[in-house]
Amino acid sequence: MRIPAERKARQRRIVCAGLLIFLAAAVPAGLSGQGKVGQAQGSGTIEAIHMAARGPIFNPALNENRYIGFGDSITYGTINHEDAPELGYIPRLDALLDANLAPSEVVNEGLGGEETSAGDLRINTVIALRQGRYILIMEGTNDVTFLRPVADSIANLRSMLAKCLSYGMLPVLATIIPRRDAKWAVEDYRVIHNGLNAAIRLLAAEMSVPLADMDKAFNDYVPGGPEALLSEDLKHPNVTGYQVIAKAWAAVIETLPFPPESVRAAAGEDKILFYRQTGNVVTWLPNAKSEASGTDLSYKVYRRKKGEGVDAFRSLALIEDAESYFDTSAVRGTVYEYVVAAVGAGGVEGPCSAVATPAL
Repeated sequence: MRIPAERKARQRRIVCAGLLIFLAAAVPAGLSGQGKVGQAQGSGTIEAIHMAARGPIFNPALNENRYIGFGDSITYGTINHEDAPELGYIPRLDALLDANLAPSEVVNEGLGGEETSAGDLRINTVIALRQGRYILIMEGTNDVTFLRPVADSIANLRSMLAKCLSYGMLPVLATIIPRRDAKWAVEDYRVIHNGLNAAIRLLAAEMSVPLADMDKAFNDYVPGGPEALLSEDLKHPNVTGYQVIAKAWAAVIETLPFPPESVRAAAGEDKILFYRQTGNVVTWLPNAKSEASGTDLSYKVYRRKKGEGVDAFRSLALIEDAESYFDTSAVRGTVYEYVVAAVGAGGVEGPCSAVATPAL
């Protein structure tokens, strides 16, 4: 839903809804963007800098306009069992994002023949190496090929999502595309394929991450349905199929809760007659990419004391229909740091902003 321009302008003039605030410090806080970043370890694992349930998705070192395509041969780009990454979804998505959202880089981290168990082992190295803010996970086709239990595949995907969130990346999860090869004629394969996609949809909701429903995009394609989008091997997409995948990813990416920009914090007070209350005023603007797509967002404000670790951020408020917050619980004389995260459809919370600290 697009927010009318006049409403956005009105919101930005509001320093704090319902309060008349006189700023005690007019100098904007510096956006330090400092924080501990997980480093690759000798074992190929990474140090988790954030647990999603305890604070914001936080890692200011990541590239905001880099998207990592992670998966098997369908992510790498294969047509009729032949490598064709230049025809796959990665370059197509890159072009769509450049044209419709912002200059972007889409990185190809597809690996042919990979199952989710191997993907779970590999993803640590990829996310530490690539340092992208967003990662697009589409994997499970090979699990179906080898009749892996759906519960095992989902456990692997859940682990991948948790690792990405812990590193400060926002993952986007996808269902796997339909197939029409010889295995599709066998009921056991169809049951696992359909069961896995149903479980992937539930997993995305459970983990509060965005979902790209590739299965639905292929089945709903007109004219011809999935058969029109598969190459001769009836498992990998053809060029039209890869374009459908790119468009499905792009449609989800355009509505992501991108981190707010121009976050500022300053000491302030509410003073009316004999009433006086002090605190910190936090203000922000929507991300330019959210503005371009007209995404309707709310915002979550977090705070920690200056010098505390990245796990010390605690939620203060969920803000709707405004782009400011008056923190009346701030103790005078204590230096705080604030970050703000956007929250989109389905309660999906995005990566947080850079850190803002009130000027002394």
